[in-house]
Amino acid sequence: MRACNQCPIRKECEVVVDPAHTWFDGVSGGRLWRNGREVKRRPAPALPQQTTPKQATR
Repeated sequence: MRACNQCPIRKECEVVVDPAHTWFDGVSGGRLWRNGREVKRRPAPALPQQTTPKQATR
């Protein structure tokens, strides 16, 4: 879908495919569709924080 960000016909692509009326499954217009409905993006899960090992005390 990153390729869609640079696409000059992004809007036209969605109009031609008409995902809602064709029950389209796939990517059109930079969005993911399943059964003609847009699949909403979920936020990426937070990565666990990396801890640095404690320095040895003398």
